[in-house]
Amino acid sequence: MNYKTDQLRFEFAVLPASDGKSNVYCVTSITTRDEKVFAIPEELQSASLHKELIKTAAYNKIKNSLKKRHQTRKIWITMTNELSNVYIDEDGNLQFGDQYLEEIERKQASEKFIIERFTSKNINPSQWIDVFEKECLRFDITEDEKKIEILKLFMDKSCADWYSSMIIKLTLNSEWSIWKNKFCESFANSGWNQVTYALLFKYKDGSLVDYAIKKEKLLLDMRTSIDTGTLVDLIAAGLPDFVLEMINGQSMEDTVDLFNEVRKYEHFETLIYVTLTLSNIVGKASF
Repeated sequence: MNYKTDQLRFEFAVLPASDGKSNVYCVTSITTRDEKVFAIPEELQSASLHKELIKTAAYNKIKNSLKKRHQTRKIWITMTNELSNVYIDEDGNLQFGDQYLEEIERKQASEKFIIERFTSKNINPSQWIDVFEKECLRFDITEDEKKIEILKLFMDKSCADWYSSMIIKLTLNSEWSIWKNKFCESFANSGWNQVTYALLFKYKDGSLVDYAIKKEKLLLDMRTSIDTGTLVDLIAAGLPDFVLEMINGQSMEDTVDLFNEVRKYEHFETLIYVTLTLSNIVGKASF
């Protein structure tokens, strides 16, 4: 099909870099005016490879809009001659680099979802199911039956029995809203244990950056609406005292700033271990 057009909708996302610790801006898909979605191959997703695209004013706004890992934005961008030459060949086929782009069928869409499997240990099922719905909407999956089918793909083994039971009770022909309510009711956490664990989680050993990333994940699982300043403060509070004293808190505007700062002190791992060990010994002795 010929896709000569004046606009294309690009999807941008903040994804983990290859080191798993830093973030990178990516272009993950392109949508045409007739709502056909084409995937950008993973090895070509880094925004740095899309040299004409990152010259646009729209890209600068995207960077200002995406602050946290796994955030996404879809925006329409007018095809200048330079952009058309990059993304559309002379016959109107979508391309990038030396590859033609593959259209994403709905059955393949779930593989592109930016969401982790749900486990019974998840502390915020309502938040998880909201993210699942947004991913369905992102790939134009609107039919109730299709959502219910795809939900199974994201159920951990610990939740498989629940899904099987719901299939028997509700069937695939049920309304999605009923499934959603049952899901939230079944996995709602009425206690404080996991919330307390997220808040009190602190560095014990190993990589400082690994600690900081895990703490961020625990806090966001607890409450996605948590503001950035509070997120930075709570992560920092779990760092060893002498590391915290070397960090200028006033300059930490985002968790990425904190991760980059903490990375400077990774080579102190032995000193951190000795300091924590002595602290534990003194604490037990005074008790």
